[in-house]
Amino acid sequence: MGSGSVAHGTYKCLAVRIWDNVTFSPAEATDGSDNSTAGACVAATDYTVDLCGGDNSSALVQVWNQDTGAQYSCTVDSAPASEWIWVYLSTASTDEAADEDCNDCDWNPPTADNLTNGITLGAALTVSAAKTSTFKTTVTNRIADETALDPGGGCSMLKPAFTFE
Repeated sequence: MGSGSVAHGTYKCLAVRIWDNVTFSPAEATDGSDNSTAGACVAATDYTVDLCGGDNSSALVQVWNQDTGAQYSCTVDSAPASEWIWVYLSTASTDEAADEDCNDCDWNPPTADNLTNGITLGAALTVSAAKTSTFKTTVTNRIADETALDPGGGCSMLKPAFTFE
């Protein structure tokens, strides 16, 4: 096995370290009325979501830091500020909802006694000499005008779907 190679096998979980700010731009209005404006989502406009902290000091998100082996609270930001966070994906995770009430679930690895942690990975990575896999992230039907759920909500990107193909 060469440098940077992954041993042959089937990998059912993945930990990825990402910046916690995600910028997205809707291709079209979320209500389908036109391609310029609709509700809180305006087509071709950049929106940034602070996954970890945001401005919600009443419900600080707890994340698991793979590097230190400890949990910590995300930083509360008056304006989106980036910090590194770990995202845990697993074929065993039962947390398939694009939008949910559990702020901490996505940022903690699933365990045998708590499969709601982590993000559902749609398919395992299979590594073999004869196979190439692609890691896919899909945001189809994941851009939402959340003002009906939260008057301060606005345009949001819900949890993407992840899989290997």
